[in-house]
Amino acid sequence: MTILISSASYVFSDHVPGGEFQVAYALVERLARRGHRLFVLAPQVRLRAAISGVEVREVGPYDLLDRRRYAPYHWRWWGFTWRAYQEAEAVARRTRIDVAHHIRPAFPGRFSLCWRLDAPFVYGPVSLPMTASLPEGAETATAPPQGLRDRIEGKLADRLNMTVGAYLWQRTMAQAASVPVSVAATRAFLPASCAGRTPVIPLGVDTGVFRPGDGEEAGEILYAGNLLRTKGVQYLIEAMPEVIRQVPEAHLTVAGDGPDRALFEALAGRLGVADRVRFAGAIPFDRIAPFYRRCAVFCLPTLAEAFGVSLLQAMASEKPVVACGVGGVPEVVEDGGSGLLVPPRDPTRLAEALIRLLRDADLRRAMGARGRGLCEERYDWEMVVDRMEEVYRQCRH
Repeated sequence: MTILISSASYVFSDHVPGGEFQVAYALVERLARRGHRLFVLAPQVRLRAAISGVEVREVGPYDLLDRRRYAPYHWRWWGFTWRAYQEAEAVARRTRIDVAHHIRPAFPGRFSLCWRLDAPFVYGPVSLPMTASLPEGAETATAPPQGLRDRIEGKLADRLNMTVGAYLWQRTMAQAASVPVSVAATRAFLPASCAGRTPVIPLGVDTGVFRPGDGEEAGEILYAGNLLRTKGVQYLIEAMPEVIRQVPEAHLTVAGDGPDRALFEALAGRLGVADRVRFAGAIPFDRIAPFYRRCAVFCLPTLAEAFGVSLLQAMASEKPVVACGVGGVPEVVEDGGSGLLVPPRDPTRLAEALIRLLRDADLRRAMGARGRGLCEERYDWEMVVDRMEEVYRQCRH
């Protein structure tokens, strides 16, 4: 098949850290390996090596991750959407497209115009929106409008999104031949027009790369992800004094970077645990697997999570996980099976769960084995791509 990927994450990359980026790259690379021809459009492209059978185009470049100013963040999405459609039309004029697929970012409200192409259109896997699991009053991912001009432009952007944007999103959903969702809970946020066209296709993990190691570093807790307050890292750091008191060899490795890193480092200093919390910085995703193999427990203390690729990476590495039971996490982690789920914003419950696992090697092994089994049964990328190919075939008939 010839497949047009009309949106491949914020950054299409084989190394830049981020679950979003890994999803798009994994799907494209494996589809190409199976003999499909692909055209990929993305706001930014950061590839170390070309992919055979894949033509990649940078549409912009737009930095859709720059959320420091409210209005420009929203305007950039409109610019990318229009430019991506123009590029898609240019490809379709010279090449017969069998399927057009809008992969990422595929959150409710983010429309595409590529359903207008003369090809079956697939939108997804659609993720849960941030608002589905963020507590009321929690910090959002986008900075609030700053200054009079930004406030005025922000109101104009909001009005455009709530009127024309909402209409185009409804049209996108109605015209899509299939709207896969990464977790079943997402269906509640989709229009009624999608009924019957929302197969659950989870995100995946490479079980060959993320695999069990020969051992673990005693007491090591790992967090891997963006350093944002919405990820709840502050509550994990607040849990550390009690964890260390109960388990003296306990220490935390934070693999990732982001705008709130300085806040977290200062918090660790104020709590007197700076020497037991190591900030490793952003680790390219082709080098992160050894971090999972080395840790004793993986922790994702997030306030909002659409799915949780890092959870799969820990589970595939045969590590037990402690996570907050928000968003799509309960559909990924078996509470009491592959890990322990705790309420968000609760350092006391986080500490209790971490202490329990650090003290019980047999429980760690049992939960790790269960997590590995789930990844092999449900989440290996080859299985996920099998299901996506079946969606393509069904859309063409």
